[in-house]
This record gives sequence, structure tokens and C-alpha cells, in this order.
Amino acid sequence: VSDRGFDPSSERLAQADSVLAMSIRDTGIGIEKALHTEMFEAFAQADGTSARQYGGTGLGLSISRDLVELLGGEITLSSEPGQGSVFTVYLPLEGHGLTLLPSTPKPIRQSHTTSGSEPFYSGTAAGSTVLVVDDDFRNIFALTALLERGDLIAVAAQSGPAALDILDTRTDIDIVLMDIMMPVMNGYEVMAAIRDRPAYADIAIIAVTGKVVGGERERCLAAGASDYIPKPVDTGELLAVLSQWFPVTPPALLSTP
Repeated sequence: VSDRGFDPSSERLAQADSVLAMSIRDTGIGIEKALHTEMFEAFAQADGTSARQYGGTGLGLSISRDLVELLGGEITLSSEPGQGSVFTVYLPLEGHGLTLLPSTPKPIRQSHTTSGSEPFYSGTAAGSTVLVVDDDFRNIFALTALLERGDLIAVAAQSGPAALDILDTRTDIDIVLMDIMMPVMNGYEVMAAIRDRPAYADIAIIAVTGKVVGGERERCLAAGASDYIPKPVDTGELLAVLSQWFPVTPPALLSTP
């Protein structure tokens, strides 16, 4: 890091007429230095435990970094455990303002879709009810929209206790999509609690998690999951896995746009 705060190898910043620096300081839990680089990766969080106290998907810093890079700038982090964090954005100024850099789009994970408005499912699966359990409303929105497009009924819960309340008051849930890394009550605990309920002892539970470390699939299955899908969720993979747990012929969903 240069005495100006940003990486001296950044040509746009080093050659800019001037550099705008903006800092945001928080009073949070702080982040160990060894994790500073990792924090800017998608789905990364300082507290990576499955029952972390704080919610969120871990996408904010990744998105912020990409936006700053589009503007030819850089974002840095200064933090220590227990001392809070300082995030600083450096942007090059050309003349009297910012100049947007031309960029090459990053590759996007290919998803499989059905053509037109054809339903993803048919027969007895259409109209089935899927309980989506996730602490982040953005994930809930994306998953429920996908399911409803497939003529399925989506019911959402933003916490483990809320999911259990729904299961205790409803008898029409056919399948559960369970996030693992949730605050207070993690997905392992929720799945175990579901399996303890006689009415849902055999219900299909699909674990959906960004914690893709070695052995995670086995941990999910041992906790009570019927199957496992890693984040970021691929549409085709999700629908293919769901199709295995509905008593119908697998849907025609392998045509790519």
C-alpha cells in the first residue's frame, strides 16, 4: 500500500489527476487480518459458523468491490478483532469527475430453464407446497419466485423457529428447502427438530448452503437432510434435485437458452 493508502500498482489511481478517498468506520466485531482478503469474496463472512449471531449472505463486499473496480478504483479494509473495521474506497478523478471504465463481463454460472411459460413440474407435483427457510429475504425472494413459476406453492420462513412454527400449524408442507448458516438456530438444529416431529419424520429436506467445505454434504445428511445443494444455487441443479423428491416424471428442464 502506498503512502496515499491504495495499491501503488493500480495504474488508474497512480496516474489519476487526483484521487477521491471515502472511509466508513463501524464498531462491529472486527475481522482478523488473515481474513481481510477473503472477506471480499462472495458468500464470505467474518463469522462463518453455522449459527452465527449476525445474518446476511456475505455478498455486500463482493458487490461493492466489483462496482469500485468498474470505476477504476480500489477498496481497502483495516480491522482487528474487537476494534471494529474501516473500509476505504479510492476512486480516480479525471478532470472534474469520475470516468467509468470499460469492462468485460465476468462469466456467469449457466442455468437451465424451461422454454416459454411451460411449467417446471406436472402431475401430482404441480400445486405442491415447498417451505423455504432462509434468513436473507433476497434468497427467499429468488427461490419462491422460481418455485411459483413452476406451479408450486412457496411458503417462507426467515428463521429456524419460524419454520418449526409453520410445520406445527400446517399439514400441507410437501418439501423443505433449508438454509444451513442462519443466526440463533442453524439449519442442522432445525432439521433435527423436524425429524423429531412424527408428522414430518419422512418429509424431504433439501439443505441449501454456502458452506461448501469438505464433508459438508455428509454433515447435512447426518443432521437429517434428504439431499444437498451448494450456493450459489444453479437453477437447473435445484430443479433436478427437487424432481427426485416428487413422485412424478422428471421435468424437461435441460434445454439451455
